[in-house]
Amino acid sequence: MVMRPRFHASGKTFKNWFTIFINRGIRPLLRQPAPTLSGREIRAILLIEDTAATLPAAEGHQAVAIPVGDDVDSFRRAAERLADLRRQSPDTAGLILLTATLDYEALDACLPVAIGARPAGVIVTDLSNGSELQRIDVALSVAEAVAGVEPGTTAIIGICGDNAAGLLASSSFEGKSRRLVALGRNAASLAQSLFADRSHESLSAGLTALAGAAAGVPIIDWLDPSLFGDDLHEACNKARVNGFSALLTSNPDHLRSIADAYS
Repeated sequence: MVMRPRFHASGKTFKNWFTIFINRGIRPLLRQPAPTLSGREIRAILLIEDTAATLPAAEGHQAVAIPVGDDVDSFRRAAERLADLRRQSPDTAGLILLTATLDYEALDACLPVAIGARPAGVIVTDLSNGSELQRIDVALSVAEAVAGVEPGTTAIIGICGDNAAGLLASSSFEGKSRRLVALGRNAASLAQSLFADRSHESLSAGLTALAGAAAGVPIIDWLDPSLFGDDLHEACNKARVNGFSALLTSNPDHLRSIADAYS
């Protein structure tokens, strides 16, 4: 059973989320409860975009995400990488990053291959509504059964803030999956389909926070890999102040700044 902190939309926590973005006269919460994977709080997730790259040392991150495509071979390669990660850094949570646009046939064929490597969870991008989250949940249950993995052990981090539909359907994620440990956004991906100047970022941060509050889970943000120096430190601290509990990055040079922001 994956343990995770809970929020209650009708209680005090929802009001705290609300005041962060609506009432600027009230000081925001500086440290939100973090997502929990394999019994550990996660503040930094490192995405390994180059699947041939050497896995990094464990210092500075608590989780590593391996992306997959829409074919069995990519899931098999990810499973091999997860096995390597477990041998090299047994305390690091291994994750699979996939898209919600995968159809039922692809999920049924591919997921058991990766779930057999026992990842701590999956990061699902392009979530546009709660029904898609529920579909991934069911597919994971089937994959766990096929792979002989204990039911319900694979967590879900859902990225709904990388598309407009997901942000506008924030209330639909509530109650759709007990696996859900966090919701998140990717402002860069959202900008590609909306505003090139990224003028939406404050709004998307607030909507992601409301989505997390409605679903009763923490929220995470996805850092622009090109950030460095003062801009990087500012982005990490701003994410924390805006209520994001953890940060995902594909740039290992970001890990120290993330650690500093949440220390």
